[in-house]
This record gives sequence, C-alpha cells and structure tokens, in this order.
Amino acid sequence: MGRAPSRRTFLGLLAGGAAAAQRVRFYQHRPAEELYDLRTDPHELHNQAPGPAQRPLVADLRQQLEAWMKQQNDPLLDRLD
Repeated sequence: MGRAPSRRTFLGLLAGGAAAAQRVRFYQHRPAEELYDLRTDPHELHNQAPGPAQRPLVADLRQQLEAWMKQQNDPLLDRLD
C-alpha cells in the first residue's frame, strides 16, 4: 500500500506548502461519517455530518447502511458497534 502512486503523490504534496499539506492530512485522517452538499460544496471541503441540523439524516443513513450490511452478511458489521 505504501508504494501506491497516489500515496506517493500525496506524500509529495506535503512538501508543496501549507495548503497542500493540510489537504493531505485531511485525506489521511478522514472522519467516520461524511456528508456534503455537492451543490454548494462540489469539492467536498465542508463536512456537514457533525452538524446538529444533519443528525436525523445521518442517523437514517446509518440505519440504512447497517440494514444493508446485515442483508449482505458483511463481516465488517461488527466494527459498527
């Protein structure tokens, strides 16, 4: 995995200035849940998932995902607990 071209590119960007380094860190340490308004934020820079206004939607999406994972017998289901 460490030799993947995209990873090397990201790591190379770390030396490209503060903005590039900040973006690389963002991709390396992503939150567990992300929700973006693609109309107003097409580059997915502002995660809406933690916001209180989105709690019902995030809870509904989480429930749908869990139901689908159960249907698929997904071995990663245990990680959701």
